[in-house]
Amino acid sequence: MESISVPPSEKEIWQSNAEGVTTKGAKRILRKQGYHLKLEEIVDDIFGYHPDLESRYSDEYIRSFISDFIFDLKLNPASDKIPIIDTFRDSLKTKLEGQLSSYLIPRLIENLYFHSEIAIGKITFVPYSKQRYSQLLVDAGCSETEIIALPADLPNIGSIAVIEVVASEPQKAFEESDMLVEEALDVMRLFKMHWKFAVHGKFNEPRPYTTHIYDKTKNALTTSMGWVGLTSKCNISVEETAGLVSYSGFKSITKILQKKESDRTEMERKLVLAIRWFGEVIKHQGSSDDLARLFIALEALLISNRGGEKKGAVAERLAFINGKNSAERHAIYRLIRRSYVARNKLIHEGNVKFRSDDIYALLVQLRDGILNIVQRVENYPDLTGWVTLIDEAKFSTGLNFQPSPAVPSVADSQLDNQEDEG
Repeated sequence: MESISVPPSEKEIWQSNAEGVTTKGAKRILRKQGYHLKLEEIVDDIFGYHPDLESRYSDEYIRSFISDFIFDLKLNPASDKIPIIDTFRDSLKTKLEGQLSSYLIPRLIENLYFHSEIAIGKITFVPYSKQRYSQLLVDAGCSETEIIALPADLPNIGSIAVIEVVASEPQKAFEESDMLVEEALDVMRLFKMHWKFAVHGKFNEPRPYTTHIYDKTKNALTTSMGWVGLTSKCNISVEETAGLVSYSGFKSITKILQKKESDRTEMERKLVLAIRWFGEVIKHQGSSDDLARLFIALEALLISNRGGEKKGAVAERLAFINGKNSAERHAIYRLIRRSYVARNKLIHEGNVKFRSDDIYALLVQLRDGILNIVQRVENYPDLTGWVTLIDEAKFSTGLNFQPSPAVPSVADSQLDNQEDEG
């Protein structure tokens, strides 16, 4: 049953009820059951139409912003409402942008000690001191009298992650800062695999200190009880920081991370996703799920979403991307093939015996694949270009992958009998 003749004064009540009947005086406001599901569909459609919005607005914020439009749409007598919805959707991004603020969030990082400043993606890490923390906020325009003083003794705080984000509200900005810190730490894990630190705890878990969220647009300060902790202490010297920046591929990855997601090429998006899963393996190193995470990363990097056979494609593509000669390519190919057998057993049978050396070898091959693609991603921005490049290499070398006795494995004999489940 459609809503009927509802005066403006009833709008607030109509919006506040999920479904059913609400009575105010003699007025009865009726809603269809399942209306809230349709609202979810509209919100999902908006995020799909404007992918950049999801990083800046919460679902709740979008719902509150479009609630008036949806109410008026129900009362609109037009028989065809599709053009009205399309016009609203097309204009929504411009309308929403007027609601955005620029936020500065200095996040306190436990157990990660930098002795000089370093920028990774959209974050700059600086050595911690109370004075430096306060000065960051003052320099952004915050009044010094508004800053809640930090405790005098914070022995585990090693650095400050300086984050600037654009968002609709402080909580969304804080959530985005969580993601950006994790993203930057994953880059560090990529280049320094022996730094086996991992984030622990909840980002909003109460701690004896406060995270300041400064709205530079509205000159307003809010706070949240937030922190970032690392399970392993890392004391990174000036020399190590300089070395990190000088690694081949570091500057290119930082440049990719600084782009909006919608501005990244297909392979840049694949690289970001693969780095994220690489970080998951490092954080949970020794877990029974390491193998599954490694193949999620490899498939994210080397396979399209259109389906098809994965085992051979991943093995062949990684072999040509990383291998410098025929022997190396054969070794990589066989490693991936036998690892897929183990991965499928893990997924379908729940356990598998797999050599720890092979896990490490897969991790190294994933890292090398990411870095080798980074070096040429500007020339080959989509996966189709890489597939063509590999096909040309196969043709020019005449290389035909076959089981090789030079790379023995107990699992090799199973390869031809295993159905590719992946």
